[in-house]
Amino acid sequence: MSHHNISIPISSSIREVISALHGRRFIDAEFMYRTRPTDERSQRVFDYTLRTRLDRLGEADAVVMICDSETTMRSLDVFRQEYPQLLMVGYVTNPAPYTGQQGDTPARLGWEQATTWQRMAMTDRWARISAALTVGAGITGGGYLLMPAHDAVWGEGLLERLAQISRRYGRDGMGAAVSPYTYHQHSAVPGAAIPTGIIDLLNTAFSRDTLFPL
Repeated sequence: MSHHNISIPISSSIREVISALHGRRFIDAEFMYRTRPTDERSQRVFDYTLRTRLDRLGEADAVVMICDSETTMRSLDVFRQEYPQLLMVGYVTNPAPYTGQQGDTPARLGWEQATTWQRMAMTDRWARISAALTVGAGITGGGYLLMPAHDAVWGEGLLERLAQISRRYGRDGMGAAVSPYTYHQHSAVPGAAIPTGIIDLLNTAFSRDTLFPL
């Protein structure tokens, strides 16, 4: 069978996503707000970081691509083709318009085309976080919900280490929420020409440079 015909199935409801992911141990919720990059440099960075995450998942785990559109979902089909053994499901969601009293922020701040702006109930990222948390809350029998940033790189042993910490600090049978911390938060991606100065600046800005006080 040709992998070229494999696409990420898109679920029509959160309930359908929950049903598809039932019994999985690690569930990787990837938040995608636009299509996979097409320029070579951006695509290399995007693909490298995503692949490090997918590489750490096995047949007992799953991925849910929470996207802004079906077009974005289809641009990610290449990863289902590369990881046919890994369960992947898709779900499209976006924030709803704000229904309370509307302000005049665009006009007051002099934004371009002020009358065309629309206030939303939350950011697009929070809409996808909310969807992921709903999925996590609906799955019983244990397991862990992962919500990585786009630039997150998962090293060998990271997920098991986080699971151990979650169990250690959990209460009443529920694991604690944990987040990895590393002094090497921003580093070079193989094949991508990122200036060392930019990497050093990011590390310093995010307090990842242990020598900065000196």
